[in-house]
Amino acid sequence: MSSRAASAVSIDLNDYITDIQTEIEQCDNQMFRSKLRWQNQKPIIRTLLGVETKDDFDKILRTQLKLVGYTKMKEFCELALAPRIHALPDYSRVLPNFDKGMKCALDMPQRGQSAFHRISSGKRFKGNMMDMISDLFPDLVPLYTNLSMPLTREDILLHTIEYIAEKTNLPMDRVNAAKKCVALCKKSAVYSESIGDGNRIGGHVLSKANGLYCEEACIEWLEKRKNGQDAVNDDGDELVLRNVMVNSHQTRSRPKYNINGNALVAEKSSWNIIWTDSERKRACSEFDAVVLQVTDDSTSSTVRISEIWEAKFSLSPSSIHDLLTKKLPAIRTILDDEDVAMSIGVSNRTILCKVENTGTITFGIYGMDILPPINAIGQLKSTAMSYALSSDLDFAMNAVKNEFVEIDSNRIIQDLEYLRQKLNDSNTRFDIVAKVSCKGN
Repeated sequence: MSSRAASAVSIDLNDYITDIQTEIEQCDNQMFRSKLRWQNQKPIIRTLLGVETKDDFDKILRTQLKLVGYTKMKEFCELALAPRIHALPDYSRVLPNFDKGMKCALDMPQRGQSAFHRISSGKRFKGNMMDMISDLFPDLVPLYTNLSMPLTREDILLHTIEYIAEKTNLPMDRVNAAKKCVALCKKSAVYSESIGDGNRIGGHVLSKANGLYCEEACIEWLEKRKNGQDAVNDDGDELVLRNVMVNSHQTRSRPKYNINGNALVAEKSSWNIIWTDSERKRACSEFDAVVLQVTDDSTSSTVRISEIWEAKFSLSPSSIHDLLTKKLPAIRTILDDEDVAMSIGVSNRTILCKVENTGTITFGIYGMDILPPINAIGQLKSTAMSYALSSDLDFAMNAVKNEFVEIDSNRIIQDLEYLRQKLNDSNTRFDIVAKVSCKGN
């Protein structure tokens, strides 16, 4: 057994929340202040422009990016490139698809700059505009290269601000505040992009490695508990599954799942999947670990889910919030589905079982360490500020006006109380527990 499978200690989440609140109340300064960072830029501008959701705003940004690129390339092709090509004595032989390609490109602004690539199609240039321009009109290469450069983050945001302001008749004070926000955060954004790309990539890789390490530790701890003195029940055989996906019944017939009706299917298939038709609104698509009670043996046609576990490298207010507001509602809707079923991968075959929804389910979070209450204040402060900037117009306006974000400790305490209420409300159906590895405790 790997050394990851160390013993784990229980953490009372209510006590943890209380300890954080005590630390907040003992702070000398009850107002928390932070400079505007480039990460605040998009939430502030979205609020100032009156765009309700992050997805809607990102969609507008993508559309503007394509339209601006399209407009620049359209002007280049119509004003600079087309006259030169039509002046060639044999242009219809050199570029047989130019006129047709231009006509099609002018009808596809949603494609962005790529809409114009087809004007260089044919045996000679094969859709490569740079090759075409370099070969036929080398003096146009600098202009084309400049137009092909991607827009900066600030350019895209400024174009988007102008677009929404014109479309919605937005008050000028909000328009000006949005533009000021772009300027305020520009220095921070340039600095972060100049030194931070490698750090962000390295940080992502490290975070992913930590997550995988924690998942392995959680599985090993559950297996050790099952096989040792820590076994928790005698309701039949206990089966620990890792990485259990949640899919719709409608996708069950896909060939890759190798499932045909209720048959036990062999041959290179070992998926662990919960099948449901419940509406989850994309809240959850996978659980790190699921513990099943099997009445007879691994080929039983009925199983009961006794525990569901999520592995988080660090137990913190953020990880608890995700557990209670994303995973838990998804589990609740799944268990309310009378037709829920499971595919269990056993020895390179998949067994399809009916799920019996009875009794209390243990819903656990397993961490390698716990964020100390004094450090948890910083996380809560950042989360509260981000939420306020994304949802409160007056808060966003004041942040741009003052060039910093300020939030009262009472707002953070309210977030903690909300977390506590969610935790206590969920205890009616779920036994919510938290475990931290003794190695990280």
